[in-house]
Amino acid sequence: MSFLPIPIVRSTLRRLQKGSFLLWALILGGLMLHLATWWLGKAVFTEWRNQNTYLHTTLEVTGSGLAVLIALWILLLHRSQQGPAYSLRISGALLIMGLLDGFHAICPPGQTFVWLHSIATCLGGMAFATIWLPTGWFQLERNRWPLALFVLATVVGFVSLSNPSWIPTMVDGGSFSTTAQLLNLSGGLLLLTAAVRFFLTWRASKNTEDLLFFLHTTFFGLAAIMFEQSELWDFAWWSWHLLRLLAYLVAFLFVFRSQFLVLERLTQSHQELNTHHYILNQRNQELQELHFLVSHDLKEPLRNQQSLIELFWAEEGDRISPQREQYLHLLGKAVNRMQELVLGMLDYAQLGKNPSVSEVPMSELVEAVKEDLALVIEENGATVEAPPLPTIQGYAVELRLLIQNLLGNALKFRKRHEPPRIRVKAEEIPEGWHFMVSDNGIGIPDDQLDKIFKMFKRLHHRAAFSGSGIGLAHCQKIVHLHGGRLWVTSQEGVGSTFHFTLPVTPAKG
Repeated sequence: MSFLPIPIVRSTLRRLQKGSFLLWALILGGLMLHLATWWLGKAVFTEWRNQNTYLHTTLEVTGSGLAVLIALWILLLHRSQQGPAYSLRISGALLIMGLLDGFHAICPPGQTFVWLHSIATCLGGMAFATIWLPTGWFQLERNRWPLALFVLATVVGFVSLSNPSWIPTMVDGGSFSTTAQLLNLSGGLLLLTAAVRFFLTWRASKNTEDLLFFLHTTFFGLAAIMFEQSELWDFAWWSWHLLRLLAYLVAFLFVFRSQFLVLERLTQSHQELNTHHYILNQRNQELQELHFLVSHDLKEPLRNQQSLIELFWAEEGDRISPQREQYLHLLGKAVNRMQELVLGMLDYAQLGKNPSVSEVPMSELVEAVKEDLALVIEENGATVEAPPLPTIQGYAVELRLLIQNLLGNALKFRKRHEPPRIRVKAEEIPEGWHFMVSDNGIGIPDDQLDKIFKMFKRLHHRAAFSGSGIGLAHCQKIVHLHGGRLWVTSQEGVGSTFHFTLPVTPAKG
């Protein structure tokens, strides 16, 4: 499965990741190659010519393909917020140079042949030199910049091939014209200025990727300058073609290095996921053991205590003093309270264990909950309004518990001398539905808004409002189970609104 199976390649790329020694060796080697081929062309192989169009086409097509591949890879890295500095500008420059070099490769030798190479160097140098412009100029950092250069290269290539009469004189008697030399020289100088920028960026960031493109633009710039010192098919001409291919290979080294780093991160992430998975399994086993403990080791003793209290009342009820009777009442209330907490914990643990997704008509669900709470609603003179609500995909049992808890809270935390007025409504939002359960109750202090969803958290004394303090924790878990969010807005003494969002489809299946 590894993209880089060869150990020596992995070792080399690790060295690239740790430092820049190898890159500096390549830079010095490139400079020495430039000087050596220039001297050989001028002093040794002055009369050597080799018009091998097949080899030329192979070199240019290889370089063109590498350029497009590297540009696309940089765009992918840019989308994931990785890659070198100036990602979009680099990819655009590689696209325009690579595509025009591709047109040059398929063109037969002649004026258009030299023109396409020269214009590729000139426009590529201009595109690379844009890294000197401040971020944001001409909206260069938008994804449309590489697309614009792709379109420009395609148009220039097709127009050049279809209208050769428009091409200026590029070759005269086997030597390159002044126009050809100026195009290549200007492109080479622009590429070298881009190399300076990459070097300064590397000095500031110590990012090896910036140094790679310093090397790439340096090689291209030197090759363009060598153009002026060569003639068609001579030794120097083939030398700078080799230098250009080396530049593309250096850029392709960036792809290898990036792929290597991605694989390293994936491997590390996979190991971390395995570790977390193991830990979660351990925690899940511990929770299951805790669940067993709560359901058996706590429920049974509490039930026994309740039975003993009832038995004691039955046998000794007439002979119990008022003080001891009060103690027994308090003991009975404590046992009942403990039973409520145990059952609440069990219910919380079971939420979402085996949910099944179904269509849930929320209007019908609210009406069903109103019927369950009909006695409390009637005793308090409450009104519960619910305009037509949507039908959603969700977990029916859990959603019913959610609505029941929210309506039950609105009925419980009411004002003493004002009948409760509760309203349930929903509005569509881009990610799904936003539900609101509003009341005119006692409200919640601002400093308690984030605390009410914690398990066993109570804001009021039990004598004022009964309950276990688990209901809103249940609500939050149910909403999270669906992939939504639960929060509350409130004004003390005026009322509260509980908000929750439900996506179009729940987060789990």
